[in-house]
Amino acid sequence: MARRAGARAIVFVPEQASAAKVTLIEAQGAELRRVGADLAVRVAIPLAVAELNPLVQRFELVTERELALAVGAYAEVGIRVEGAAAAPLAVALRESLPRPVVLIVTGRNIDEALWRRAVKAPDSFAA
Repeated sequence: MARRAGARAIVFVPEQASAAKVTLIEAQGAELRRVGADLAVRVAIPLAVAELNPLVQRFELVTERELALAVGAYAEVGIRVEGAAAAPLAVALRESLPRPVVLIVTGRNIDEALWRRAVKAPDSFAA
């Protein structure tokens, strides 16, 4: 987007950012800056949760294995997703949800090795 607007974009990513994500960022013309992993969010940010709580009906936790199974389910129909994008399907596979169900799928920037592991060996992830 910055390239189209003629603006300079600097994107900070963790040192361990997936190759797929880095490639897509660089393809958009952004300057990439690798920084320590402490910028990566691995747990919910309390303020974000507080703001979201009134807007959602419920929050669900899913396991790494459930995410891997959902990534695999998407792969079976030709859709590549990262774990965060697979989370709604992970819940849907676990529960009988009222129909119809609409899942919003965003994000496919998953490292190739991690994606293959999720698709081929979902049981290798923590339950």
